[in-house]
Amino acid sequence: MKDLVTIDDVEAISIGAGILGTGGGGDPYLESIQLRRELEHYGPQKLIDPKTLETTARMVVVGMIGAPTAGIEKLREGTEILRAVQLLENHLRQKFDAIVIAEIGGANSMGPLIAGLQAGIPTVDGDGMGRAFPELQMCSFLFHGDVDVAPLALVDAGEGAAVIPHTTTAVWSERLARNLATSMGATAGLAGVVMTGKQVREYCVPYTVSLAFNLGQRVIRARSEGDDVCEVIA
Repeated sequence: MKDLVTIDDVEAISIGAGILGTGGGGDPYLESIQLRRELEHYGPQKLIDPKTLETTARMVVVGMIGAPTAGIEKLREGTEILRAVQLLENHLRQKFDAIVIAEIGGANSMGPLIAGLQAGIPTVDGDGMGRAFPELQMCSFLFHGDVDVAPLALVDAGEGAAVIPHTTTAVWSERLARNLATSMGATAGLAGVVMTGKQVREYCVPYTVSLAFNLGQRVIRARSEGDDVCEVIA
């Protein structure tokens, strides 16, 4: 697995995340531009091997919620996910040790790396699906019954912010968060699904940032060598 994400890795990760999105998750292009800028400013982003996470470490799952087309038409302010993480930290009165990617597929592959850089904490090399998925309750973190979506925090590109402290079900969390995101302009930064390192270690789909990178690298090489790109991906 990779232990760092550098500027030279962004194109490959973006290509690989687009493939893993299987048609969903939005185009990573705009987010990849911001990730390059943040890497230039902060330096490489550290990736954590999910199998080595400390049992009691505090983890938070992040991403953008809303319509991918709205994310293209309405440019991000750039710190929505970071501010959602900080809002949730203030609500819980605790700091998080690492960022977890909600979905590796599409544009949401980039935001958690950006947020980790901005917050000064590492990002886990793994996610909750191994691809893109449309609703919060569909991630692997929730399949065992001991993890909740709420509390969760949403932040828009302006000054709008909200915390949902508790919901009855994961589906209800999705409905409330989706309605809030729609009111925030159809896209918002989201932080939630708070877990321990032990839970992430056991429930995540591991090494998907590395997988996206390897896929993207192979596509880049295939293009330069004239190989059949679709065959290479398969």
